[in-house]
Amino acid sequence: MGLFQAFNISASGMTAERFRTDTQQEDTQPAADAKQETVEPQDAVTTYTISVTSQDTCRTIAEKLKALNLVDDAEQFRIYMGQKGADHFIADGEHVIPQGASYDDIITILTQK
Repeated sequence: MGLFQAFNISASGMTAERFRTDTQQEDTQPAADAKQETVEPQDAVTTYTISVTSQDTCRTIAEKLKALNLVDDAEQFRIYMGQKGADHFIADGEHVIPQGASYDDIITILTQK
């Protein structure tokens, strides 16, 4: 069996058409030795939503993150935010943080508006 492909070029663009060069029909039955594959879904990522208001301090935000097990140590994360200069740029609102995010990733998420 063979296929012939023709291209038509016009002012509106190029199109391709395929033509069968023989008259036999394809066998649509799977071969006896064909293997059926089951595709497993990728590992789901658990995310957590943290709500930040203008009343929250770096300490309360760090404690919320610790309560959700997103950071190991709330005080250490609070200090890191200060060292990065992010403590004054945390945006109010809902922030979705994936489990396993790094401190830098969390800071990036918290400072996006």
